[in-house]
Amino acid sequence: MKRATPTRSPRPSLAPYPQHPIHAFLLRAAQRFPDKIGLVDARESIRFAELEQRSARIASALQQRGFGKGERIGLFAANSVSFVASFFGIARAGCVVVPITASYKAGELAYQLGDSGARAVFLDPGLTPHLHQARPQCPALELAVLLGASERAGAGAGTIGLDQLLAEGKKPMPGVAIDPRRDLACLPYSSGTTGLPKGVMLSHSNLCSNVYQFHTCLPEYPVVAEDVSLNHLPYTHIYGLNVQMVGCVAAACRQVILSRFEPVELLGRLEAERATLLFTVPPVLLFLLGHDQLGRTDLSSLKYINTGAAPLAPSLGAEFAERTGVVVKQGYGMTETSPVTHVDYATAPRLETVGPPVADTDQKVVDPESGAELPLGEHGELCVRGPQVMQGYWNQPEDTRRVLRDGWFHSGDIASIDAEGYVRILDRAKEMIKVRGFAVAPAEVEAALLRHPQVADCAVVGVDDPEWVEFPRAFVVRSAGATPAAEELIAFVATQLASFKAPREIRFVDKIPRSPAGKILRRVLRQT
Repeated sequence: MKRATPTRSPRPSLAPYPQHPIHAFLLRAAQRFPDKIGLVDARESIRFAELEQRSARIASALQQRGFGKGERIGLFAANSVSFVASFFGIARAGCVVVPITASYKAGELAYQLGDSGARAVFLDPGLTPHLHQARPQCPALELAVLLGASERAGAGAGTIGLDQLLAEGKKPMPGVAIDPRRDLACLPYSSGTTGLPKGVMLSHSNLCSNVYQFHTCLPEYPVVAEDVSLNHLPYTHIYGLNVQMVGCVAAACRQVILSRFEPVELLGRLEAERATLLFTVPPVLLFLLGHDQLGRTDLSSLKYINTGAAPLAPSLGAEFAERTGVVVKQGYGMTETSPVTHVDYATAPRLETVGPPVADTDQKVVDPESGAELPLGEHGELCVRGPQVMQGYWNQPEDTRRVLRDGWFHSGDIASIDAEGYVRILDRAKEMIKVRGFAVAPAEVEAALLRHPQVADCAVVGVDDPEWVEFPRAFVVRSAGATPAAEELIAFVATQLASFKAPREIRFVDKIPRSPAGKILRRVLRQT
């Protein structure tokens, strides 16, 4: 007789978890290794003590400017030392970081700043044109802090440089009392399984618990102070933010920061820095396998390569491991789970699985329609519960109730669990499109297309692709008498959304298939 779920993680419990604010990780690293170089980017390197001091000044300046506990502050920038200092400074002031992908356009920026009610935003100077366009839709926004160059042009009133904010922060302010379990540290935006992006409420405890869970899930290869991590994943994405950026600070290991993925630079830095950790996404491995530089790069310092954010084809992981001699494994999680829920072991990875759950994480599969628990081995919706599960969606009580039921988070992903607790992800969340590790909401792309005057109706679905994981394909009904070219519509979407969200293909149709209730029948379109 098949054993029913739920199943408990086979890993030893870590309970009770230390309860502290997220910036305590930085305070501890600065106390343990004040003179150690903790971060290196293209412009500077910084010791842990100096990084802690910068974050303290940012927190002090924000307090002096009247930003209180719970205020949302956007962080719209590429990876850098300044990004890390700003993140910890904002959190230290008791404010809530709203990370915003640096490739976003003005409309996407305005949506996140407006929906979160952010009163301030920290951003790279080169992104000021987007902020200038977004400002009219963000009535609460009153302060913009430029990271890097002191040029203020284009960002509008209330714009200062980070240098000025740091100068203001020389005056110390009283610490902010933070309840780690209740107070939010971060509000990343995720589309969940359906709809437009929603703010994911992650408390200090959610994020910190997940760092402890990840650091202890590989007893054979714990993350330690001696490690060197090469970080190219964007810190505005929960994988790059909590697993890499916060995780490295928590371990007091050195992180070498790349602002973007470029294969020659990535491989060269891996060898030159003798990196021991590389967290990446499957499309990067595929790209590197086709690059001549891979065979000339010494990767022997790496303990393993961890992939996430998108499914890893077993053949891809096996080929990369055979070519390089480096173990490849994968993990699984979502923004709503801070993000890690499952990680495979590095000693004997089962590439067809994402491994068992991390410590103190329960799992079960349920019938997607009835919600009834299913026995082990059967296919159903994966549900998890643990200390890393979000508080809910920002100002979205109905969506929160839909995915959080009796303490269980319903992932929307179809999976099976074997007798040892290993999970196989069989199908992605019903509507989301995974593009190189980023989740793209069809509804967001459809809304952009419908703004074009020659589009009467449309629908967007994901199409499997070995390089991109998936890419968006749009089906478009043209307005009466209109003859827009596919290239014109693709370019139009790219002016409103990040380029990876734009459709790569457009097919013109006479009608979009819909249910009697008006819901788009995407399964019909996928078969077209």
